[in-house]
Amino acid sequence: MSEGEQQGGERKGNYALEQLKQVRATRGAGTPAQIERSRRGKEMQNLILRAIADEAKTVPEISAETGLPEQDVFWWITALRKYNRVQDEKKRGDFVPYRKK
Repeated sequence: MSEGEQQGGERKGNYALEQLKQVRATRGAGTPAQIERSRRGKEMQNLILRAIADEAKTVPEISAETGLPEQDVFWWITALRKYNRVQDEKKRGDFVPYRKK
């Protein structure tokens, strides 16, 4: 296994943490704008995940519940699907409902 691969359940996490520490030492923690953008992204991600935690919902339903624009919800759903955080279910009319994994 390479250094970045998982060994014994925690090496991968420790390796990633060490890499992150090295990058931060080299580049710094980030500008206030970068930190705010990251914070806002996490906030939107959590809003969406909470909205679909108990039942599957379509992008328009998630948008209505969270108050986020549909295009932002769609972008986040796409990202969350890529990283296996949400799953899609059987199409409802013209829309696909999504549920938190």
